[in-house]
This record gives sequence, structure tokens and C-alpha cells, in this order.
Amino acid sequence: MRTLSFLLPVLLWMTASTVGLSEEYGMAAMYSPRFEGSRTANGEIFKHEQYTASHKTLPFGSKARITRLDNNRSVVVRINDRGPYVSNRVTDLSKAAAERLGFSSDDQEIEVKFEAIDEGEAGPRVSAPVTPSLPPVEDALTAKGITEPKSVPKEFKTITRAPKKTVTREHPVAFDVSGVYKIKLNKPGSKGFAVQIASVNSQENMLRYVAGLERRYYENILVNVDKKGEDAQGFKIFLGPFGDKIAAESYLRSLKKKGLKGFVVDLGKFK
Repeated sequence: MRTLSFLLPVLLWMTASTVGLSEEYGMAAMYSPRFEGSRTANGEIFKHEQYTASHKTLPFGSKARITRLDNNRSVVVRINDRGPYVSNRVTDLSKAAAERLGFSSDDQEIEVKFEAIDEGEAGPRVSAPVTPSLPPVEDALTAKGITEPKSVPKEFKTITRAPKKTVTREHPVAFDVSGVYKIKLNKPGSKGFAVQIASVNSQENMLRYVAGLERRYYENILVNVDKKGEDAQGFKIFLGPFGDKIAAESYLRSLKKKGLKGFVVDLGKFK
């Protein structure tokens, strides 16, 4: 029996999903250079050269491990700011932390796994003036028409976020038997784990299933082709890969919340 694994990457980001109090999947972005020297939410001076990040709820001083899902690079950061208040984004990173993950000028956001690895301090280490509270649906101090009080000294202003840039992406379409489609093949190797979510017996059904995943904004779709005979083929469809089984199992739990069933597989058996 001869098998062949290949990757059909989708050029759209995956819907972020919280997997627990200490582990989340979502998007990460890098602070704008203009925030250098500003004060963060815990009152300290923001420096891009330090390995720091923001989070909505973790205590200041907490340590977190952030892993980029498409290249498996990771970095440990210290939480010193609040936010981000942008849909599906779990953290904002200093330049040093973002570059450790391979963040480039072409990246607006990257998909990551966020893991809290200690509890940090109970509260802020430096008392900072309270800024006006805004609804969490938009970034603090960037909602239209809202400004900081003039009485707040400039050196005590809480760090703000750059407006989210609009990224033009290809729109997913439904698969039809006829027509021209753009498909990019990339063989990722056989290391790691993935979540198998389907098994079909024809190429047409496989392409239709993959197109359905694209329309739901899933990425990193893996397909295993099993040559069963001269004319027969089987297709297994996965989401992944992940560096270890624990990460794959956590991701499977998030999929179940969205109505997708599956199970974790070791990609090594598909060599």
C-alpha cells in the first residue's frame, strides 16, 4: 500500500477558540513602534526590546508561552498590559517576542496557541491613573469620538493599540464538478499530530469537503491519499499539524464546541 500526504493551506485565518483558562487558540499581533516609551496598563514603561505581551485577564507579571502554529516556534513572555479588545485576538506582542516567532513585515496577525505557565503577581506593580472605561467590543481609546482627559499627564497615559488594518484575502467558494480552482500543494512531512475529521472515498467528495472547511475559515487542512488499487483511492482529512498530542487534544475540544467531531492521530503512521 502506498500513501501520500499533502497540505492544502487555506489563505484565511481560523476562527479563534478558547480551550481553557490557561490555554487559548487565536490571533496575535505586534505593537506599533509608536508605543515605545509609553506606559502599559501596569504602569511600567513599554520597551520593544523586552519579551512582553498583553492579555485580558492574566495577572500582571504572569509568564505565558506563545507558540506560532504554522512554524511551531515559541517564546516565553511576561504580561504587563491589558487587551487586546479585538475579535479573535488573544494577545499583542512586543517586537522582540514577535520576531522570535518569525513575525515579518508582511504579517498583520499570526495564529498562535497561548499558554499561561505561572500565576504572576496578584495585581499591578505600579499604580497607574485610571483611564475612562470603554466597551470591550473595540480597542480602548480608539473608538470614534473618545479621547483621554486633558488632565491626565502625557507620561501616565495607558498604552493604546494601532487600528486594525484591513487585509484583502481570497474569498472561499463552493466546489463544483467543473471549473478552474487554485490549489497549492505542500508536503509537510510526517511528524507531529493532527485531528482527523473525515474520511471519503472519492476525489470529488474530498475537494467538496475541503471547500466546505474553507468557507468556515479553517486553515492548515491536511489530506492523506491512500492508493488502494489501480482505480480505488481513499482520502482522510485532518486539521493540523500540532507539535504534540496534548496540543492536538486541546484543539479537538475546541472543534467539538463548533460541532465538528473527530479524533487525534499520529502523522508518523502515514509515512
